[in-house]
Amino acid sequence: MPRGISAAFRRSLEEPRSDDYPVILLEISHESLSNPIRVANDVVSYSYQNNTYIGFPFEFEIVGDSEQVPRGQLRIQNVDQRISDAVLSLTTPPRVDLLIFASSDFSETLVDGVRPSIETDPVPEYSARHLIFGNITVDVVAIAGEIKSFDMSNEPWPAPRTTADRLPGLEP
Repeated sequence: MPRGISAAFRRSLEEPRSDDYPVILLEISHESLSNPIRVANDVVSYSYQNNTYIGFPFEFEIVGDSEQVPRGQLRIQNVDQRISDAVLSLTTPPRVDLLIFASSDFSETLVDGVRPSIETDPVPEYSARHLIFGNITVDVVAIAGEIKSFDMSNEPWPAPRTTADRLPGLEP
């Protein structure tokens, strides 16, 4: 399923003198974390759905829509060691949600150092949710890893089988 970007947003980004730019919000969550890690790919923090995304630049390769399992790359600078410590303490891969908005969806005025969204709930131009952050490497410079979606092709199908032993009432 292709993830379309609106024509208006695309034109705004391609315009030479546009004031609009993409705002990228990233959330890393795991059942072992007391609070998800929320960062914005900017030096300014953003507020979206009553959550604050801390301004913290990162690099990513957007998840593709090919016939293969959608994959991308994520690299977060290891400036704040709390992020690497939290990720390294996990025993299973964390989940990642990636959202891209137009900067015009957020106020230019900072409120307590945060740019709030203009609308109550702006619609992202691009979203990739429930991704898995795996193959993680951490060094003094960055946390890097692969982001991918759940691979349904590795799951047995049909998972539960209807057999006389499991459901004797269905057999004549």
